[in-house]
Amino acid sequence: MAGLRFENLKTLIEIPTFCSVFGLFIQVSILTNFVIYRTCYVSLGYNQSECALLGTGSKDNYTEQLEKLVQPEANDISLYLQLPVGLLCALWALFVGSWSDKNGRKPVLVATMIAQALQYAMISVICMVPSVSPWFILITSVPLILTGGFAAMLTTFLCYLTDVTNEHNRGTRLGFFEVIFSAGTILGTFLSSYIYEAIGYVGIFLVATGLLLISLGYTIFVLEESMSEAQIQIYRQEQQVSSMEQLREMANSALRQRPHYERCLILLYILITSLFIFAYLADMTIIYLFLQLKFGWSLEKYNIFCSLRDTLTALGTFFGVYYLHRKLNVHESILIVMGLISCLNSSLVQGLASEDYHIYFAATLRFLAGIVNPMVRSLISKTAQPDEVGKIFSVAVMCQSVFQLIGSPVYTEIYNDSLSSWPSLYNFITAGVYFVSLISSIIIVFLLNKSNKITFKILEEDGRNDDVEVSPGSINDGDQEIIS
Repeated sequence: MAGLRFENLKTLIEIPTFCSVFGLFIQVSILTNFVIYRTCYVSLGYNQSECALLGTGSKDNYTEQLEKLVQPEANDISLYLQLPVGLLCALWALFVGSWSDKNGRKPVLVATMIAQALQYAMISVICMVPSVSPWFILITSVPLILTGGFAAMLTTFLCYLTDVTNEHNRGTRLGFFEVIFSAGTILGTFLSSYIYEAIGYVGIFLVATGLLLISLGYTIFVLEESMSEAQIQIYRQEQQVSSMEQLREMANSALRQRPHYERCLILLYILITSLFIFAYLADMTIIYLFLQLKFGWSLEKYNIFCSLRDTLTALGTFFGVYYLHRKLNVHESILIVMGLISCLNSSLVQGLASEDYHIYFAATLRFLAGIVNPMVRSLISKTAQPDEVGKIFSVAVMCQSVFQLIGSPVYTEIYNDSLSSWPSLYNFITAGVYFVSLISSIIIVFLLNKSNKITFKILEEDGRNDDVEVSPGSINDGDQEIIS
């Protein structure tokens, strides 16, 4: 039994996923707070003790005015921290799927984990020197630029999951992956402020470094390569092509003619997941500054809120994937519509909020937000050919990175311009993005329904040609699955 359990651990990609996501989110809000703090007293020259009050929940007039002066400069630093990483990681995401086809999934995972650990270690060194400008944090993005960062890591996680699953259990496994992802997000966000208060900025970035090293160790010593040597050799022989040819192949995988509206469906899947990530990450980037400015929230209160919100989202993901999808057989496309309605309502309530409890109500409305991505990924893996899934995932992650790249400066500019008059404005922009995604998902439901009718008609005609009467009782399990 122990041997069996160890065999299962060899393909359990969720363990390094959890450690990597935990390490990422344990420092996200702390890094934002650190940039604000350093910008305040190093870049702008304000009193260090007064700058230390930012993010503590202090609501006096002076602190509120100081926040309005510091936030635009801090936003610019955060923007420039994201832009080069987003641009180059978007390019990396194009090649990581096909490159890992030829060289295996583990080398990409190892490289990206080392880069992430190096970044956190470098930030901890900057934290040790009080007089260092926050602009030096930009240097820490170099390892991510060279390896593709979290975008490349996520693409490879998804390729690995596709390798070790089949069409019947892939949707459930992707849902479990999303729950593990959410668990890392929740724990990291919830514990970050407590760890920060206990060991400070330096300590928290060292903890993040340690988590990535644990993930790295598991990947190197326990996780097995999901692709056999024979598969790798076949891909190497098939893919002795230039980078431009690889780009053409990936574009062709997404754009080539397919029967039954499948090309249109794949493009809509990519659009929805890109817009969803665009809106989600934009909200994650701005919401702390928004809540700090409008409601006077401290970092600790914000992290507790995020933990509760993400816990609800994780429970909603489990409910949607396990109960609605697996037990009740609700189709992925319907679940995507439900998830996007959940997100749209949440953004509208958050934009109209005037009291703390409105923000918590908005978080409750996001209950089903977590089912969108795993259901989209499941549909991609079922629509595309097995040898195309990695390429299409790469295109999808690249598109997500590009949308994020566009969204970061747009949201930063919108928030900075409306900061004094209407800081809630960005929430309605987010609601508009979710609305476009919702319309796209409704089109998917329509096309899938029409495609299934065409498939049934073809099967019916084949049955007539073979002098076989097609009826519910005469269709075998495999055909029933195709039709449904």
